[in-house]
Parts: sequence; C-alpha cells; structure tokens
Amino acid sequence: MDSWDSKQIKILSLGGNSRLKNLLKEYTVPENSEPEFRYFIYLVDYYRRLLKSELNGTAPPTKPDIIEGLELLNYNTGNSDKSNNLLLLIYLAYNVYDSFYSCFRF
Repeated sequence: MDSWDSKQIKILSLGGNSRLKNLLKEYTVPENSEPEFRYFIYLVDYYRRLLKSELNGTAPPTKPDIIEGLELLNYNTGNSDKSNNLLLLIYLAYNVYDSFYSCFRF
C-alpha cells in the first residue's frame, strides 16, 4: 500500500476539487470543457504554483488576467506558448457560439 508523506497530505488539504472548480468558473472555463484544454492552460499552472507557495510558505505567484489565464501551455516546457493562442481563440469562439445558439435548439 502506498504511504503519503506530510507534504502530500497538506497539499491535498490546501487544494481540492471545489477550489479548482471555483477558479475555473471565475475564468469562464466551462465545466464540460475537454480535459486536454482545461488542465493545460496557464490558469491551472498558476493554481499548481499557488498551492506550492502555500505549502512552502512563500509569496504567491501573480494571478493571471483572463487572457493570460486561458492561454495553452507548451506541453514540453510548461511555459505559455503564444503559437497555441489560435487554438484558444477557436475554442472560445466555439463555446460562445454554442452557448448562444443552444437557447434556440428544440
């Protein structure tokens, strides 16, 4: 059986599904968005760094604005990759379109 160290237990108590869900909701990330988008945006990287700072008792990272928060991360480096912004714009445009026209579907 796996055993958890005190840091792992503390990070779980600092985080949690509801805290992350509230942050995603604040940035208008739909709950039904694809995990490939939801978990690989800069906002979630910020959340991970925020939890780590709380765990270590260090200064929290700067909270991203709405545009920066929704940028996709470069999978290889973990940094924001501006070339992925086209994917973000397509994703957002689709969700706005889908949300708007969903009220007209029968």
